Amino acid sequence: MKQLEGHRDYLYKIVRPKLHYLHRRLQENSQEKFQTVMRWQVDIYRKTDCNRLGMVPPDTAFDFEGSWKALEEALENAWCRYPDNAAEFESAGFNAS
Repeated sequence: MKQLEGHRDYLYKIVRPKLHYLHRRLQENSQEKFQTVMRWQVDIYRKTDCNRLGMVPPDTAFDFEGSWKALEEALENAWCRYPDNAAEFESAGFNAS
């Protein structure tokens, strides 16, 4: 049970820096699309229950529909609300998950 709690704690702690990186990457590369950066430049997908395989799947195994699509849309909405405030984006994004 402690291992599960430790892993859950790790996931909570690692997602915030990933959201920070996502925000910074989008600010610095305004030509990049949110969805592209979210899916292929930031490793959040594997940290969620959307990753049904529970491991590092090959590209063909990613399922960007269903619950992932809803999370991705919530994060993009947070990006649209806070494009100039990384802390607010992180908070809104973290609470969306």
